[in-house]
Amino acid sequence: MIALLIGLGMLEVSAQNNTAVQNVMIEIPEVALLDLEGGHGSDIHFAPQRPTEAGMAVDFSNQTNNELWINYSSITNRSTEPTRDIKVQITSGRIPSGMILQVSAGSDAGRGDGTMGTPVGTITLDRSAQSLITGVGSAYTGNGAGRGHQLKYQLSLNEENGSYARLDLDESASVSIMYTLTDQ
Repeated sequence: MIALLIGLGMLEVSAQNNTAVQNVMIEIPEVALLDLEGGHGSDIHFAPQRPTEAGMAVDFSNQTNNELWINYSSITNRSTEPTRDIKVQITSGRIPSGMILQVSAGSDAGRGDGTMGTPVGTITLDRSAQSLITGVGSAYTGNGAGRGHQLKYQLSLNEENGSYARLDLDESASVSIMYTLTDQ
């Protein structure tokens, strides 16, 4: 009888110790990272060829560059700010008189995952922040050239402002263009 009571007591002790509770806290960080990849660094150089024959114009029709890719990583708060935009603007310098500089973004290359942004079309760059890609949710594009959205820059004459007559050699310029991944 004593052995039976000791045996039952051991069962009660082991029955009380066969489970445990552990709290695990999971914290997902907010992420908003953006960079430009590809090309020779991130500088773009436009230099149309001089005409070789008197009476011909400088030809700006081939002044495009599509060497850069925009990469991003984003985790959003789906209840308060479910998506972000990528905005672009000139932050220093100015486009020479008679010219316009435009940028567009291609569709995502498909080497990441999540809610990728949607390009809005061609933007004529100026000092105001304009949305280039909208609807970026929690997503990542992958890192490097060939990942994310390919950018296409185009320099051309501004046909609305008497373009060619306004060109001035002394207005050769450098401009800084800023991209920002921001809440809408």
